[in-house]
Amino acid sequence: MSLRDTLRSAAALPWRTLGAMGLPVPGQTPVSFVVERRDWSIRWDGIQICRGVNELDAGLARLTTRPERIVGGVAHFGSQFMWEVWHEHISPKTAVAISYFHGKPEDGPDMARHVDAFRSAMHKIDRVIVANSEVETRLKGWGVPQDQLVRIPIGVDTKLFTPPSPDTRSAARQKFGVPKNRLVIGSFQKDGNGWGDGMDPKLVKGPDLFLEAVAELAKDFPIFVLLTGPARGYV
Repeated sequence: MSLRDTLRSAAALPWRTLGAMGLPVPGQTPVSFVVERRDWSIRWDGIQICRGVNELDAGLARLTTRPERIVGGVAHFGSQFMWEVWHEHISPKTAVAISYFHGKPEDGPDMARHVDAFRSAMHKIDRVIVANSEVETRLKGWGVPQDQLVRIPIGVDTKLFTPPSPDTRSAARQKFGVPKNRLVIGSFQKDGNGWGDGMDPKLVKGPDLFLEAVAELAKDFPIFVLLTGPARGYV
C-alpha cells in the first residue's frame, strides 16, 4: 500500500481510533479547552478564555466536548473532574493542563475518592492551574511540583460587569421585589447535588457555611438573600 493510500485509510478511521494510534486528527486546533455539554460556569470559562486567546492569535484555541479526539497540541480541562473521567483516553502526544478550583478529602467520601484518583494520575498532567494560594499550597502538599503549578486568579470581564447606577439598582430592586430597607446578599451558583430540586446539599460548595454566615449577619442587619442558579432547594 502506498503512503497516500495509508493516509487516506487513516483519515477514514473514527476520531478515537486515530487518537489511540497517535495519528494526527485533521483540522486539529493547537489549544482545545475541554468543557461539559451542560451550559454552566465551566463552559463560559472556556468561551471567554478561547475568545481572549484568539484575540491575541486568531484560530489558536477552540471549545470542545470530545477530548478523545485531541491528538497533539494542548488539552485544557475546565475542571479536574472531567480530567478524571477522560484521562485514560487522551493521546500521549497531547500536553494536558487542568483547572483545579476546589476539593479536599475532608469534603466527603466522593471527594476523597476523586482526590486519590487525581493524585494517582498526576504524572500525566503538564500544568495545574489554580485560582488562589490556598489551593496552590494544598496541591504542593499532595506532591504536585511547583513548576507544574500556575496561579491565575479568577477574573471579571469589566466590559460585561460594571458598577450599576443608582437608577439601575433601584430598578433591579423593584424587579426582584427587594424592599428598600434591606441589605441584599446575592448567591449565584449551583450548590445542590444533581439537577433536580437540590435538596441534597453539595457541601464542597459550602451552602451550610453560607447559611451560617447569613444567620449571623441577620442578627445585626436586615438581610435579603437573592438566589439564582439551579438546584438551590437546600438553601
